[in-house]
Amino acid sequence: MYNKRKHIYHSKGKNQVLSRLMHGEFLGNLFALTVNGEEVYYKGSWPSISADYDQIIYIPDVFVSEIPVYRSARLDEYEWLKANLYTADDFLHFANNDPVRAQAILQSMAGQNPILNN
Repeated sequence: MYNKRKHIYHSKGKNQVLSRLMHGEFLGNLFALTVNGEEVYYKGSWPSISADYDQIIYIPDVFVSEIPVYRSARLDEYEWLKANLYTADDFLHFANNDPVRAQAILQSMAGQNPILNN
């Protein structure tokens, strides 16, 4: 679903977003990025149903992670993007399948990469 008013794309899953990024969409147009000082990142909310656990809920600082924001992604960036677009499933993995801990980890994130802080 694409919300024209806010210019935010609500994905059905990571693969769908990756496909859009590889076909000319810009990350900065798909997600409402947060600017906090020098950090620019995305943090969504925890999905209300497990069917949406593949939805992207966190993107670490795009500059530190070298994620393209306002240009098309290149084919050689696909794996890097895939590794840096985090879903609820990813946070559950970090938390050994404990949803309460997974949500706490998400809430503690503010631009940093969860892999490096886990």
